[in-house]
Amino acid sequence: MSYNTNDLKRNPDEQLRKELFYVKGDSVFYKYNVAGNIIEANGYHDGKQEWRGTYKYNEKHLLIEEAYFYGDLKKPKSKTSYHYPSFDLKGNWLKRIGDIKNFGPPRDGITEPVALREIIYY
Repeated sequence: MSYNTNDLKRNPDEQLRKELFYVKGDSVFYKYNVAGNIIEANGYHDGKQEWRGTYKYNEKHLLIEEAYFYGDLKKPKSKTSYHYPSFDLKGNWLKRIGDIKNFGPPRDGITEPVALREIIYY
């Protein structure tokens, strides 16, 4: 995700944040850490919060965990842990594998995510 740093605001903890609107009545509020990684997303419909996502990163800023909450915003409906078995010679990941733990709808039935990247250097 890219963003214009002129649109970002900092909260008292120095975390960056931005609110994006997708369609009338819906909005998503993102919180960023000082490195620019999304650490939380909160989805609203007509002003009422409907879901929340949390994101954790390792020291190399690789996403290692994401959790999604619906309804009861304290108990996740799903949690995905990621590991990276393949990197190129410059340290960029080429393969990411996720391990999903589902705790009920609406995220039941989601398959384990595998992302493959090919990076071409010029």
